[in-house]
Amino acid sequence: MSDRTGRITTTRHGEEIMHAPAGFGTALLLLVALIVGGGLYLIAVRGDALFLDLAALSGLLFCF
Repeated sequence: MSDRTGRITTTRHGEEIMHAPAGFGTALLLLVALIVGGGLYLIAVRGDALFLDLAALSGLLFCF
């Protein structure tokens, strides 16, 4: 069975399963790929300076 949007299906045991919209999985995969790609870019370009910046930032945030 499905409603007008076609996003609800019924299993053979009678449970209803609601699915995400069609482009949601693609958009989520693209977002994760962009975040991972950005992280790899920062590691490749900045390298050790990135870790020094993080150490300095943690020193400013946790000043005890």
